Amino acid sequence: MPVGQGDTLTDQEAADIAAFMLSQDRPKFDGHDKDFPHGERPTDIMDKERRDQIQTGKFDWTEIDNIVPKD
Repeated sequence: MPVGQGDTLTDQEAADIAAFMLSQDRPKFDGHDKDFPHGERPTDIMDKERRDQIQTGKFDWTEIDNIVPKD
């Protein structure tokens, strides 16, 4: 990182770092029911169930594949 620079992370290293960060517990805040007043919540939101799946290696990353640009 950044792309095109020397000494960058491999795709696997970047994915491993992202998975680690996403698997960390987050503080709980009240009022999340009002976060998306004009529609349904996005499919790529990280919640406790997904964090648990990532921590145990059971998360299906293709569930959020639509957020990764295709070449």
